[in-house]
Amino acid sequence: MENLKIALENAGVQHADIVLRQAILETGWFKCTKCSLSRNNIFGFWYKKKYIQFDNWKDCVAYYKRWQDRHYSGGDYYVFLKKVGYRYGP
Repeated sequence: MENLKIALENAGVQHADIVLRQAILETGWFKCTKCSLSRNNIFGFWYKKKYIQFDNWKDCVAYYKRWQDRHYSGGDYYVFLKKVGYRYGP
């Protein structure tokens, strides 16, 4: 998990602490067996109703950075996540 936080920061991902919590939530503390983790997809990205496959988790971090650059223009990150349809919490 510490390596992930470092990778997020090194990639320039904004709000790295929140994004780290997204990965924890998506993967059940990186222990899930029936989730996107088996595809090195630590954030649950999907396309055409299927999880996107990555060669490794660092490629997924790079994808997150590109996704964030395209969609996030500043402000409250939790509000942004809700706006783009990310569901977190109860």
